[in-house]
Amino acid sequence: MDFASLAVQKRQVNVMRQASIDAGKSQHPAIDSRLRVWGEWTVANRCEGGGGGSVLAALIDGGGVVVRSTGKAVNMAEDVYDTERAVCRLDDKYREVVFLKYLEPELSDQQRADRMKVSRRTFLRYVATAQQNILFYLKPPARKASVRDQMRQNQSAVKNGV
Repeated sequence: MDFASLAVQKRQVNVMRQASIDAGKSQHPAIDSRLRVWGEWTVANRCEGGGGGSVLAALIDGGGVVVRSTGKAVNMAEDVYDTERAVCRLDDKYREVVFLKYLEPELSDQQRADRMKVSRRTFLRYVATAQQNILFYLKPPARKASVRDQMRQNQSAVKNGV
């Protein structure tokens, strides 16, 4: 294959990817699913305080972090915790996109885009970029398991006085 045919192939892949994004299809279904679970958990466990205002406003005001109430203990699943840490590492624009997409599921993509003062297509591109960044920020499962195992070994060594 010559350079010109490779360039045409790459262009076709990019056009197909953009068409998929424009249609609202997730480029990373596993990350989309994980963010949906994170959003449901966040809405269910952090917004019961009755402080008024929307979830989005509270998260934006806190810079992506909402201080947990000491009123009740909440057991956060490891996946939700890891996802939250990844979301908090996003740039403000992408964090806002994630908040709108996953914490306010009753809104349409057009309504979300209007809130951000961008086109629907741009909003969907931002979602795809945010998902890609979150995928990058998440630790690979094998690494997490090895770190967890190493921590357990260290704890048992300390208990045994080694």
